Amino acid sequence: MTNSTNPSFIPKERGALPRILLLDFDEQVVQRLTENGYTVFAGHTGLGAMPFMLPKHESELEIVFWDTSTLLNDQKIRAGGAEHLLGSPQGARVLEQVVQTLKRYFVRMRADDGFVGIILSETQSNIANSFLSDALDTDFSFFGRRTTSLELVPHGEDDLWYEFFRRFVADQNIKYGIEWHSNYVGLQRYFSDEDDKWYAVYFHHLALMPKIEDSKMADALTFLLQDILPGICDGDAFPEKYYYRWANKDIYLPPKVQELKKENERIASEAEQQINKNKAFIESELSSNEYLSNMLIADDSELFPENKKLSSCVHKVLENDFKFKVTNVDAMRLQVGESLKEDKWIEDSDGFFALVEIKGTERGAKANWVRSDLNAHIREFEVVKDIKGLQSLLIFNHERRVEPESRNAPFNGDSDLIEYCKKSGIRLVSVYDLFKMARDIKSGVITSEEARKMLKESSGFFLYQNE
Repeated sequence: MTNSTNPSFIPKERGALPRILLLDFDEQVVQRLTENGYTVFAGHTGLGAMPFMLPKHESELEIVFWDTSTLLNDQKIRAGGAEHLLGSPQGARVLEQVVQTLKRYFVRMRADDGFVGIILSETQSNIANSFLSDALDTDFSFFGRRTTSLELVPHGEDDLWYEFFRRFVADQNIKYGIEWHSNYVGLQRYFSDEDDKWYAVYFHHLALMPKIEDSKMADALTFLLQDILPGICDGDAFPEKYYYRWANKDIYLPPKVQELKKENERIASEAEQQINKNKAFIESELSSNEYLSNMLIADDSELFPENKKLSSCVHKVLENDFKFKVTNVDAMRLQVGESLKEDKWIEDSDGFFALVEIKGTERGAKANWVRSDLNAHIREFEVVKDIKGLQSLLIFNHERRVEPESRNAPFNGDSDLIEYCKKSGIRLVSVYDLFKMARDIKSGVITSEEARKMLKESSGFFLYQNE
């Protein structure tokens, strides 16, 4: 049986585009691709209306597309000027010859970094179903679609196969799924159903694709040839791409260009190293100073764990940044089974001592934080310790779900409360002011000693300003 109308084992010329064999395609598709500048040859498998015919030897082709949707279900194969029933001994022999011939083409295309694309039918031919896996030398079979919904799943960002299927394959035309019988590396599946079955496959220069409507076929193949296959076919299937690749190797560039490219690579490498160092430093700083940002100025006690709540973060700021000696009064009293009182004590080496009460709310600052809570702690402490003029701080986080710069001024309009605090040694300190001071301490704008002095010498409403 003749495989080609004009056998030739050595390609005499190469164009700028791949040489394409279209098997069992409509003549209009062949014409459209030819008009687009591609070198296209029309062939037939003998399983459709036309007799078996391959116009070129496999050595003269890089890409094969086969449209199985045109095949007939009349159980005949047409070859050698005759029609043969597939159920007859002669028909079986002819079919086996066709299968082995196509297999040689398909294996050659894929081995030489070409491409084989099989477009399945809406009503898959039993003939094609019976021998496609043999001709492709790949272990798979077909099954009829049993589900109503399919999901087109991409493989990462900018997946061109995903875009191809999205554009050119209609859900109602997907009738047959593909059962892959081996776990091949690099296998990509598309159109998943609820039973985790798949209906389109790409693997190693081979694609099995659902039916494409006739009106979209030429555009679909053009998309494959222009956008997808040049990135898949790494050999010389696309000569322009192939020659462009080797012609731009550094050894063919002018010496000065080579020198500058190496300099750019050195700069980029050093920059990448520095960026990685900076990233590591940033991660370390964010981790070690976590208490200074989210938990301190946007505290949400219902969500944060104990070590990240407002009280814990304020403790760390006063101790780590301001360098006060800080006593966690609540924790101390819990250990001995006593009722909770004020939150913290802070002390300095010059004898300064103060009670610290910490409050937070999603709304505005509350006067009863001073008049009720803090005053009660101060009064009890003075009576029990028999001292007068005790110093104290109310540290508060008001409107904590609002960006700090947009929060309303706390205790605005309560001049009596401010005056009371001034005369009672009470300092009203917002956590945002505490945050800004701690940030400036870490930046070296002010020292811990200067920050402590600002707090110790203040009374009434404290506002951090550092010109």
